[in-house]
Amino acid sequence: MSSTRVYAFLQKPTPAQVRAAGGILPGDKVALDTGLLHFDAGLSAGLSRLASTLPEIPFLDLYRQFTLSLTGEAPCALPELAALLHGVPFHCSLVEGTFTHVGTTSHFRRLFKGGVVDSILAPGSKLGPGALVIECYSTEPIRVGAGAIVHGLTDLSGPMTVAEDTVVHQVPIHLPDGRRGFVVRSYGAEDDPKTPTWFGRPILEVLKSLDLDPEEVWPGVPQHERCLWNAQLFLFNNNALPRLSLATSTEYADAEALAEVRDRRRDANWRASAVALARSETDVRPLLIHSPGINALAGTGRALSAEAVGLEASAPSEAASRYFQASLFYDQAGLAEESAHARSAAFSAV
Repeated sequence: MSSTRVYAFLQKPTPAQVRAAGGILPGDKVALDTGLLHFDAGLSAGLSRLASTLPEIPFLDLYRQFTLSLTGEAPCALPELAALLHGVPFHCSLVEGTFTHVGTTSHFRRLFKGGVVDSILAPGSKLGPGALVIECYSTEPIRVGAGAIVHGLTDLSGPMTVAEDTVVHQVPIHLPDGRRGFVVRSYGAEDDPKTPTWFGRPILEVLKSLDLDPEEVWPGVPQHERCLWNAQLFLFNNNALPRLSLATSTEYADAEALAEVRDRRRDANWRASAVALARSETDVRPLLIHSPGINALAGTGRALSAEAVGLEASAPSEAASRYFQASLFYDQAGLAEESAHARSAAFSAV
């Protein structure tokens, strides 16, 4: 492994810096990292303990805070993390392959031709050709136009329609002053955030039509640096102020809220699979052992019990089966009273 030891890490270097560091491989190629770090069990446990003891974890950059701490070039500003990573050997695996840079939304859309990824959508939702839905959890119908991308939509208050070739991205936010909420970032699917373009038009034209002062959108930003990425356009909690940019809404993204909604999607997907297996009269007991947690188990029990109620009059045998299966999920969740009630209802239906 000695030949794979990493002693220096170049973060967004210029070509001259790569050459000066001896990073040019034969054929004028350079090694690129995948952005994945693998820690052994001991260090993983240490990171978990650290996360559990800190009252609040600041925003951490994978490259600047972790890789440069491991090499000792720039120890993390969080002293506890810097101490934990100090002296830890850093190795890499060199593999052959091709690299596709997904630098903009338009690049991403060309790679993924549409579909639904890790999402729960309400009945009645419709996707146009090439539309893409990512990490959404909605009990309200969503109509997504052709070529549009929706990301992270959660707990909508009503049905929603997204215009074609539009990106709508809901991001949970935790502001430095402690306030929590969300922003909905919206822009054209072909927009490049590093340019002064919004919905395919010069951003100054759009601001003029919205009666927005550029000095309020880019406070203190020199004109030559103004672009969509740092334009303060997106409302926090749908209020007039503060407005956040793509940059600041990324920096203030609420990791705790993101993890919570990810768990909700996981539980909902598992619950849907469990209910489908129960309907097919498959033995669900092996599934119970691998449940994601009490919430998913209890939710499945409630869903099966609700189905059983609707089947009692027309199909009492099926109702009895649903009740009995519901009792298994309740029992695995430790809900003894609900389990006993479901078993009793199963025998009554028979």
